[in-house]
Amino acid sequence: MEGLYATDRPRGLEDNLKSKILFSGRRRLSHDITAIYRQWSEALGADDLSMRLLSGLHAHATIFMGLGRVGETVFLLPEKAGGHFATAGILERLGYRVVELPIDLERHRVDMERAKRLVDGSDGGILFIDRSEGLVYEDFGPLTENPALYCVHDASQYLPAILTGRYRSPFAMGFDLLISTLHKSFPGPQKALVATRTRDERWERVKRVMSQFVSSHHVRSTYLAGLGLEDMGRLERYTDRFLENAVALEQALADLGIDVVRRAADAPPTQHLWIRFDSAEAAYEACRRLELCRIHSNYRLLPYGLGYGLRLGTTAATLQGLRPTHVPRLAQLLGDILSGGFTLSRRHAVRELASAMADSDDLRCPSPPSPVLFGGVP
Repeated sequence: MEGLYATDRPRGLEDNLKSKILFSGRRRLSHDITAIYRQWSEALGADDLSMRLLSGLHAHATIFMGLGRVGETVFLLPEKAGGHFATAGILERLGYRVVELPIDLERHRVDMERAKRLVDGSDGGILFIDRSEGLVYEDFGPLTENPALYCVHDASQYLPAILTGRYRSPFAMGFDLLISTLHKSFPGPQKALVATRTRDERWERVKRVMSQFVSSHHVRSTYLAGLGLEDMGRLERYTDRFLENAVALEQALADLGIDVVRRAADAPPTQHLWIRFDSAEAAYEACRRLELCRIHSNYRLLPYGLGYGLRLGTTAATLQGLRPTHVPRLAQLLGDILSGGFTLSRRHAVRELASAMADSDDLRCPSPPSPVLFGGVP
């Protein structure tokens, strides 16, 4: 399926005749894509969706080319509150007026009262919550009550917990459009989805723009996205476990005296952890020490004015077999490496832990009984 062009919607004779170019032999693919879209729409509680796009930023640039108009205001989650560092630049380049939401630096979240006053006083525009960093899952429902606003939520970091009901859906919060990648928290292919709560005029504009500016649908990735929903029990176990692992690891690191940022207890936890350092140089050295011992982390400027540090996430490790019973050993290894640096014995200890995790792994995909997908088409 690599490189095949296929439409993501079945077309009638009139549409086919009007097409500037049409590839034969794709009807079965279009049928299956429609079935996968329906499957995902039902799982998300969406009225319609598309998987034409490849990544989150690809989705941001493409969608906002059709969603609004030049000069329109976008109320945006700022980078300092965990918003993506590239989003404001994309929106400004497209001609939008960007207004950042106020934040509460001490509580590490949006200042909801001030933000609500800001958006409720608007006579129109777009609300865009693009959260790529956060220790808790915030409810932005109070910000969507102004009927003059069109509300967009990027759920890339939270998709499994939304699908399994562990987090409140952005649609239940009042958002009109949901964006998500399928290769971050969701264990799927390189792909992005865009889902709408209601098929309205804005959604039709978004679909037209995606059709105009995205030529290939990347069919193989869409099939893989469909297979990703086939075992909801596995997805639930994965979701519960990576959240348990994150909370347990945070506590274990704190018990060792490591400067891990503690999350608030009054909101659902995420899979992320932040470790603070005195300087960018110290944070980078810590990242390199862990990398040499085969523990991968993100060196980055942390939000909320916390300075440079490390971000750890538990999704990939959970797929490799990490359980809460492994967390004390992992925390001890992290502490030893951060304080003492790389040694060959520490690298071997990490490898031994990874082997123990793999031996207890019950999340790996089972082998398919036969090479048959969707409707009997091999």
